[in-house]
Amino acid sequence: MSGFKPMPNRYRGLTYAILLFVVLATANARTISCTTQSKQAELSVDDRDEMQAKSVATIVLKLFHNNELSKLYRERVSDLQKETGLTTEAKAIEAYTPMVLAIPGEPMERRLLNIRRIDLLPIFFRDHKADYCILVYLSKYASGDWHEEIYLVKEHGEWKVAALLIKMAF
Repeated sequence: MSGFKPMPNRYRGLTYAILLFVVLATANARTISCTTQSKQAELSVDDRDEMQAKSVATIVLKLFHNNELSKLYRERVSDLQKETGLTTEAKAIEAYTPMVLAIPGEPMERRLLNIRRIDLLPIFFRDHKADYCILVYLSKYASGDWHEEIYLVKEHGEWKVAALLIKMAF
């Protein structure tokens, strides 16, 4: 017999855990060492779409909180919303003003809670199939925490606002 002795069972699980950690850490180190440019190239179409949706949501919320409702309507509200609900700029301003007055200004902190892609928004648009992206943020204000929900729809290759809801977080 050679000098090899099998490992006691009590150490076998620990050894496997350490081995798994080393494999994962090595893989993670390779991923972290990628440059930003190569990381961008690795992104799927869905990832790039979601990054664009986040960017649009940030712009929309900035316009909203700065009370630039006319600009928000003209530049960011979807044709779908203009056809079905906010048919005029005056209606949009009337609809958004109470929300703007409830929470004036930018939040102290905003954190993305959820981003989701779906093809139907039955609450707002019944059976209209489209590429929708829902972003839900938890925003902290001096007056308390609020949920900011931005419902975007892809139109002509761009994300546009389908709906915008701001409500107190409980």
